[in-house]
Amino acid sequence: MSKKIVIVDQDQQVVDEGSALLENIGYEVDATTGGEHAVALIRGQKPDLVIADAEMTVWDSKPIYELIQQDPELKDIQIIYLAPRKSIVALKEKLKVPTRHLMPKPWDIGDFIERVQSIVGEAY
Repeated sequence: MSKKIVIVDQDQQVVDEGSALLENIGYEVDATTGGEHAVALIRGQKPDLVIADAEMTVWDSKPIYELIQQDPELKDIQIIYLAPRKSIVALKEKLKVPTRHLMPKPWDIGDFIERVQSIVGEAY
């Protein structure tokens, strides 16, 4: 059984490219550009990994990372946060996550795949 990944980003191109890359190497991928839908999708899928736009907001303008970190059902799911390169250092301090859980956008394809595999392993 392949590992499940959910991609959440407001940019449809990021969602499409990330999904295609990961599906091509065997991961099961669901994706959305909607913040409210994202939380329901993550709860329903219980993925091995979430790749989320760190600056995306959902209910009451709360950043999606706050909702994931504060939800008892979701807080143990591995997450890679996507952010503009210039925001990575500040985001690392704000989120208090290891550097490997932060990925600049736009990403390098090799780095993207390597990062995913370093966190959740190979697709199968």
